[in-house]
Amino acid sequence: MAWQKIVRLIMKIVIAFITLSVALTSIVGGISIVLIASDIENNFQINESDIQANFGASGNNISLSFNFTNDGYFAFENFTVSLKIDMENKSSADQIIFLDREIYQNTLEGKNSYMIDLVATGEFFNNQSLLGDMGGTWNDPEVDALIATNSSLEPLLRPLSFPYILNNYDINVTLSIASKYNLGLIDFGLDLEFSIAYDDYFSISYSQYKQNLKDDYGL
Repeated sequence: MAWQKIVRLIMKIVIAFITLSVALTSIVGGISIVLIASDIENNFQINESDIQANFGASGNNISLSFNFTNDGYFAFENFTVSLKIDMENKSSADQIIFLDREIYQNTLEGKNSYMIDLVATGEFFNNQSLLGDMGGTWNDPEVDALIATNSSLEPLLRPLSFPYILNNYDINVTLSIASKYNLGLIDFGLDLEFSIAYDDYFSISYSQYKQNLKDDYGL
């Protein structure tokens, strides 16, 4: 019957249109991801020297910012950033996960640049995992002995906890990014790893740094 032929024709046109649309979307999405990846140094920028970190008796926190440019035509859906800090004891080689947390999620529209600020505050950190490995204290035995003798020294000697940790642990930071792209057809993932070393923060040895602080307070 004529109306059946018309329905079949309409269905063929609709299917052809959907097929063409998906093909074009995939092509444009593929071109978009190439645009982002081919200039990743400019589209993803992070300056390690801008990282602010503190671990120890005065509190745990880390902050960093990076710029991400979605140079493609589609939005990154649920653009998610996770931060992980794992620490290795330089003497025992024990591995400790100090932080492992999703700290940012948003949708990033196409053809836009975003400055993304990442902040991990005290409640994000697994303090006990590190304190357990350090005998339940943020400080070295000498500093603990001084505090035990005179508790009023504790706030004065608190700045020693961070360099002590850096002196005794290799700290690795992993920034993980995951998202859906091209209308959810493409999974996008990226891991950036960098280390925090004692020499990045202090120009003298820990023992000398501690002695200088003790001399300042007449200890």
